[in-house]
This record gives sequence, structure tokens and C-alpha cells, in this order.
Amino acid sequence: MGAHTRHDRCANARDVLPEPVLKQVQQHYTGHLWVPTPINPARRRRAQVLALYMQGRKQVDIARIVKLTPQRVWQIIDKERRRGIFSRDIHRS
Repeated sequence: MGAHTRHDRCANARDVLPEPVLKQVQQHYTGHLWVPTPINPARRRRAQVLALYMQGRKQVDIARIVKLTPQRVWQIIDKERRRGIFSRDIHRS
């Protein structure tokens, strides 16, 4: 493996993948290939909170569904509201 780090934007697969993995990828695709970063559970849960909120769900219901406290759900929604993510200000209990 070469001097590339995990955070480089672009790298030659030959420099960063073990030979067996490279051969496996080559069986399926040749050319430029984008590899997405894994989504961590907290980011996925945050996205779920916001999606449920935009569907009109109440904060207490969202908390139960995503297994967070109502306070944490409020924090996520409030942070996005202050960032201007929501096109309209919706207050839920």
C-alpha cells in the first residue's frame, strides 16, 4: 500500500486496496469509482428525527420511535431550526 491516507479525496485502488479486494472490484467495474463513507448511527438517527418531524410527528412520538429522550429530539430540531434548515418554523410538543 502507498502513502495515501484514509482521508485523501482520490487514490489509485492499486495503492490502497489489498490485491484480492482489487481483483474482486475489477471483476465488477473498471473506471472511476466513488466509494461513499459509511453513515454513522448518530447521523442516521438525526436524519430520521428530522424526517419524522417534517412529516408532522410530535416530539414525544419521535423520541419513542428513535429511542431518544424528548429533550434530545428537541435539541436536534432546535439546532436545525436555528441553522435555517426548515422553510417554516414549526413548533411541536
